[in-house]
This record gives sequence, structure tokens and C-alpha cells, in this order.
Amino acid sequence: MHTSEGIPDNTRRARRLGFALAMVIALVASLMAAPASGADEHESSGVIAGVITNSVGEPIPGVSVTALFQVGEGVLVAGSTTTGEDGSYVIGGLGDGSFVIEFFAPEPHVSEFYDDAEDFDTATPVMVVDGEATIGVDAELAGGVLPSLDVNFQAKNAVVPEGWSADSGRAFAEDRGFGWVGVGGNPALSRQCGDREAIDDQVLDTFCHAQTRYERIAGIWNVIAAPAVWEVSVPNGLYDVEVTMGESVHASRSVHNTIDVEGVRAIDDFVANRLERQRTAVVTVEVADGRLTLDPRNGVKGRIASVRFAESGRLGVPAPQPVLVSFQPKSADVPFGFVADNGEAFSSDRGFGWRSPLGGIATSRQCGDRNVHSFQGFDTFCHAQARYVLVGGKWTAMEDVVVWELAVPNGTYDVTLTMGEAQHSSSNVENTADVEGVRAIDAFIATPDERLRSVTLTVTITDGFLTVDPTSGSRGKIAAVVVAPQDAPASAS
Repeated sequence: MHTSEGIPDNTRRARRLGFALAMVIALVASLMAAPASGADEHESSGVIAGVITNSVGEPIPGVSVTALFQVGEGVLVAGSTTTGEDGSYVIGGLGDGSFVIEFFAPEPHVSEFYDDAEDFDTATPVMVVDGEATIGVDAELAGGVLPSLDVNFQAKNAVVPEGWSADSGRAFAEDRGFGWVGVGGNPALSRQCGDREAIDDQVLDTFCHAQTRYERIAGIWNVIAAPAVWEVSVPNGLYDVEVTMGESVHASRSVHNTIDVEGVRAIDDFVANRLERQRTAVVTVEVADGRLTLDPRNGVKGRIASVRFAESGRLGVPAPQPVLVSFQPKSADVPFGFVADNGEAFSSDRGFGWRSPLGGIATSRQCGDRNVHSFQGFDTFCHAQARYVLVGGKWTAMEDVVVWELAVPNGTYDVTLTMGEAQHSSSNVENTADVEGVRAIDAFIATPDERLRSVTLTVTITDGFLTVDPTSGSRGKIAAVVVAPQDAPASAS
């Protein structure tokens, strides 16, 4: 797992422990170098030092550390201190002997004796030689970190992804700690789950039906309502929850994926298309009843692929991926990493295309491939504002007002728009376009030195569609658009 800044957790832990260890060594050195207060009086100068962390390697400040030794049937204190902000401690002034180290931690951490012992009698003694330092007397204290879990929804016979737990649609069980719970006093019917075996990512290749069961009656598959919520037992606290809905193969307009996490809407009426078959959202929620609850009942035929959760701030979330669109004729090669827009009207199955701002279906765009530019993404284009028809043996531009839209989750995006074309630079072609109402390219007229212009701007989507509006130009041509999420999809919190 990685942190939101992209640095691996084990690297961060190593840095923290390395810094703390350096501080311990410096403190030990200063104690060992301190002169005796009197020439004829010996003062013990043995040292015990270490670093106290939690279960994920983060330092715990404020831990009371005490060196104890036994005299007869009694226990005396040889020295004590408190860990610093870096979790380190040093106890000096110790003579020859065997000591038991007690770590008394503030809540919610669990106190213990060295080494992972519950009491004085079972503790591991630490041997000290007067005048020498015993370092590395470390402790990793339990508590203080809420649990995390990655759950993949999948068929029973499907391969379980490494590091994931499998939910195969069974009812909640205390020994398992998660599962489906019926509503309205009704028991939860088992979920039907699938493995499409269509993509390499097994987590995204499997799913469970979240709201319905399918039964074959008289040779026809019928949808049977099976309302239930999914729950997992967790300690009360604040959690980041990542949930993915949809599936890897089918994109049906009759499937509306909606899910609430602890009453917070995470995914709202997501209808899959060929460009976006699944949607992932992250929300931060508080659990107060010992169960984290996912409720898909406000959708229609929804499908759940996975859920991940961890204490707030500890969930590594992969960066959202950009969408790269090349405007081009159907016969042209599609640049690597791009999807092709061939000038067709918007399709919910495809997830992008052209719309008439006046209502109705947009006429298809005419597109070209010049075969002169080294980058295929700039070698093609579609006419954004006009259609060309042959009138009296002459090609004539006919105004044809349309906008281009891409279905995306609400959020903030960096959008790079490229207009113009690779070969011709005509003074009567004025390229202008607004992105979400913001002027991106303004009256760009190509020249032999600048045949295409690219502009990047940041916009916020609130209606589920990114809109590129070229209607203020004249005979404009659009070559490419790149839409990069600036952050995770926006959702209620």
C-alpha cells in the first residue's frame, strides 16, 4: 500500500526509524561522554535506549519508560523517562545488572513490558554493563491504529487476488466478520457473483450482484429483488472507504449503480459505458455502532466489485487515470493510449460524442487524416462547427452547431485541448472553444509556423459531463483532448 503522496509506507517507516535511531545514538553519546561529578566518586553510566512505535511503524510520543530491578521480593525503579516526538528514549545512570523495562503508553495504545510481555514476571530482562550502552530495546505497541481490509466480491471458484479477502455473496457471519445482512427483518439471500475472465486485474474482473437475484423462469431470466446491505465488524472510529461498482464486460443502460457508505453517498446513479465500465469512489465516514455498512438499495441492478477501508489518512488510493481522445476518421490508426472519436453522436454506451445544444441528435462530424505529422494524435481532426457539402461542383461549408461531451465523475480536472490541423492553415478558419464555459482557445487562426494550438486549463465538473463547446468559432477543427483527474472523484463527505 502507498500513501496519498506516493511514497511507500515501508520507506516512510525506515526514514522515521532511521531518524529516531540517530537521535538515540546522539543522546547515548552525550550521556556516555558526560564527566563524573567528583574525582573520587563513581557514578554509574550504563545506558538503555530504544524507539517506541505503533503497529504501522509510526513513533509514539509520551510513553513512560521505566527500568526496574528486583531486590528480594520487591521491585525498585532504577531510572525512567518519557519518549519524545520521534518515539525515542534514553535511560542513563545505570550500573551493572539485569533490568526489566516497562512501557506505559497513553490510550488507546496497549502498555507492555519488554519484549511483548504482559507483566514483570514474563518480561525479557535487559543486561547492562556499567559504562556501556545497550541500544535497540525497542517496542511495537498494539492499539491506536484502526484495522484495514481489502475485500474482493467474486464467485466462489474464482482466484482470490493476493492480499485480498473474498466475499462470495454469503450472509454475514461473526467468525468471518463480514457479509450480507437482510433488511426489514428478512434474512439476506445469498448474492450471485461472477468472474468474467476478461481482464488481467482480478479485482476488477469479478463482482457480485448487490440488489437482485436472477432466476430462470420458463426459459427467461427474471430479475428478483433481494434487498440487503453489506457489513463488516470494525472498532468505532473514522475510516476512509474506497468502493468500486460495475463490471469488466457488460455496460447495460438498465444497470444503475448507487451505493451509500454509512449514509454517505459514494457512487450516485453510475451507468457504465464502453469507456468507463466501472467507477471507484472514496469517502470518509464515521462508524459508531461497530459495523461499517454499505447500502446499495438506492440503485437498480447494481454490481459491486470491491471495497477497501482503513483508518482515515491510511488508505493508499491509486491516482485516477486520464482519458485521451483522438478525433479522427474510422480508417485512421488510433494513437497508443488514446480512444478514437470518429465524429459520431453522443452514446451513453460509448461515454462520449457530439450533442446538439438545441436538442435532438447531432449530425456526425466529418473527420480527416493528413498523414503528414509524426504524431498520429495531431495528424487527424474532426470538423467541429461545419459540414462540407458539394454545391455546384464546389465544396461549401454549412454551419452545423454541436458540442462535444464526455461522461466523467464529478470532480476537478486538467483538460488539454488541441485545435487546428497538421496540413492547412486557412485565414477563414477560426478555432475557438470553451471548456465548461471557460474560454480555452480564442480565435486561433493557424499559420505555417503554428498549425495547431494546445491549451490546458482546470475545470470543475458538477453534472457528470465534461463539455467542449466550439460554437463561438468559425469552421474550427478539433484534433485531441486529454482529460486528467486532478484528484479523486468528488463525493459527499
